Amino acid sequence: MSTQTLELLSPCFCGGANGKEGDAELRIPSIRGQLRYWLRIVCHDKDYPNTTTKKEHAVFGGIRGRALGFHVSAKGGAVVDSVASRVALETSVMSPLGKESYPMCPHKTGTDAAPRNGLSPDQSFHLSWQLLLDDAAVKSDFLCALKAWVLLGGLGARSNRAAGSIWRKNWKPTEADFLKLVKSLWGGNALPDYLRVKVLRLLTQEELDNYKPESKRSGWGSTSCDDPMLLRTIATDTLQLGNDCGGALGFGGPNGRKASPLKLKIGHFSDGHRLIAVLDKRNNRDGDIACAVKRLQAVNKPLGLLLAEAKIG
Repeated sequence: MSTQTLELLSPCFCGGANGKEGDAELRIPSIRGQLRYWLRIVCHDKDYPNTTTKKEHAVFGGIRGRALGFHVSAKGGAVVDSVASRVALETSVMSPLGKESYPMCPHKTGTDAAPRNGLSPDQSFHLSWQLLLDDAAVKSDFLCALKAWVLLGGLGARSNRAAGSIWRKNWKPTEADFLKLVKSLWGGNALPDYLRVKVLRLLTQEELDNYKPESKRSGWGSTSCDDPMLLRTIATDTLQLGNDCGGALGFGGPNGRKASPLKLKIGHFSDGHRLIAVLDKRNNRDGDIACAVKRLQAVNKPLGLLLAEAKIG
């Protein structure tokens, strides 16, 4: 098996069947789900979803219509096209991972902060994988998905808002080297039109002093501008826009749900921790991100300022 050592830069709310009430734990199904998503990002093309779905199922398996051309089996008279995963995954740790209660919404206080058991940051784990057949295309697509997830993704609940940020252990690249590695997923020249990746600047000390989310007003203590807790607070301190601005920040409720096309994670760079913003523009799912950024700026949310300066749209 091949192995990569990863570390958690922020609390990871990854649980099992008990959900909110259960213990936090590393789960292979959760990791596999993330890898599927990032494979769809890396392999997206004009023939979406046909070509992308075929590649996803060739690597991770699944059940789809006969048009995919996979093995046909019959159960109870129903014809099903299915393929097993071609990659085996497992995790291991040197010692049991520590767990504590952390706020899922660190810009709030009390029950509004939604405290939940999470894996503590500054811990590492090993992710191992083995290809179950000798197929160069499957290997290439899997390794691209793995690389994209480690660079741009996270794990568990609220990972779109910088919880569960994973990172290569002891890796502290410059911003330029990081972006070069991201571009290498698409040949090294530039990012595709459907994706934006920005490393956001840190707040200045003056901006930090003037930033007063509810949690800080109730007693935050001193912190540095690159403190992961601060970065996660900035990431969660947004607005509930619903369908406004084309659902650019995502929404959930009785009338439907849309995952946020704007994804934020924490990375560890040569100059400290920074927020990384990833905007998924496939099939116009990003809505009107410029509208959302302006709305954030209008109510003095630091994230609005940082996204505007980074020209995320």
